[in-house]
Amino acid sequence: LWLPDEDALLAREVMRTVAEHDPADPYYLFWAPHIAHVPLEVPTEYYVRFDNLPDGDTANHARQIYEAMTNFADTMVGNLTAALKGKE
Repeated sequence: LWLPDEDALLAREVMRTVAEHDPADPYYLFWAPHIAHVPLEVPTEYYVRFDNLPDGDTANHARQIYEAMTNFADTMVGNLTAALKGKE
């Protein structure tokens, strides 16, 4: 279906760098996910989570895609937050 390999790859790389970082050293991370911009793409596993939206969505399922994209980004930020807190 939709495979935003770039954002999934970047999220994995962010998580890897956090996991490998020594908390005794300063750490700076700038991460700007592209998921909320065109092209409207999202991993299939997130897209299907919102296949229960009521009828009335646009013909191209823009609302379903947007909901899935937002959920994907929120999950990735939550994962990062948890990983950083786990380093404390």
